[in-house]
Amino acid sequence: MSSSVCEDSVLTIMGLQFAFLISGTVVVEPGAQVVRSSLQGPLIVGAGARIVNSYVGPFTAVADGVVAGNTIGANAAGADPLGNGAEGIFIEHASGVRVGGPEDAVSNRIAFNGRNGVRVRGAGVGNRLLGNWIWSNGALGIDLEAGGETGGVVTPNDPQDPDLGPNRLQNFPLLTGAVAGTNTLAQGTLNSLSNRSFLIELFRSPEPDPSGHGEGAFFLGRTNVTTDAAGHAAWAFTVPGDLAGQYLTATATDAGTGDTSEFSPAVRVEAEKPPGEIIWASVGMEDGQFVATFATEAGRSYAV
Repeated sequence: MSSSVCEDSVLTIMGLQFAFLISGTVVVEPGAQVVRSSLQGPLIVGAGARIVNSYVGPFTAVADGVVAGNTIGANAAGADPLGNGAEGIFIEHASGVRVGGPEDAVSNRIAFNGRNGVRVRGAGVGNRLLGNWIWSNGALGIDLEAGGETGGVVTPNDPQDPDLGPNRLQNFPLLTGAVAGTNTLAQGTLNSLSNRSFLIELFRSPEPDPSGHGEGAFFLGRTNVTTDAAGHAAWAFTVPGDLAGQYLTATATDAGTGDTSEFSPAVRVEAEKPPGEIIWASVGMEDGQFVATFATEAGRSYAV
């Protein structure tokens, strides 16, 4: 069952709309659904509404709801730029929005937009940005716009994350290293609220964003971590395949509140070095013990 009203070039959707094309402004009323459609005009989504498996065109404004399995700013194949002049997805003063999700089928492709891929501004919290492929946007891949910012600026982390703002300005994780051999090992840390569970998501891109943070063109996987009493947690991923030369980035989502961070600084994956050759520098006896020394090089393993 579906219903819609068109007034002054604005289409208002109040029920379920399946497989339609519209080039004017679209207002999706609270609780309504749009499935497998092409929305080529500005889109305003009401509380609890769902936009699923659709191509979404210029500028998307989102209130509480679900945005899943869509292509935003590109054609259906994700190849040709059809970007919005501003944000791909704009969440303003809204809470509980889910963009993407835990399954590949509900992830969004968000690319070629004039400003941020996803922008979260105002008092809204608990907005989960999960498993999306975000690349080639004009500003940040994900922007949590803190008070006083003009948008498109990385919000720095703060110790144990007590600050407030959009998505409670959730701290992003940090990658401490990424090395590729047969598989690729990525390691990192998170500093945030103490004794809390977080979901870490890992992404790769062929090059880093000019900001140095993100973007995340390909989703690689996720893992759960729990911070200690000081707010620290360590995490690691083993990703199949040799990703040497690619750039990795990560996000953190508070498992309790649903707040997702901005992208972490991007780190280049380095090729694993072969085992080093031992060249003895000295061999002798000291205080009745045999002592031998040799020089080492960072990143190599040695067998004695």
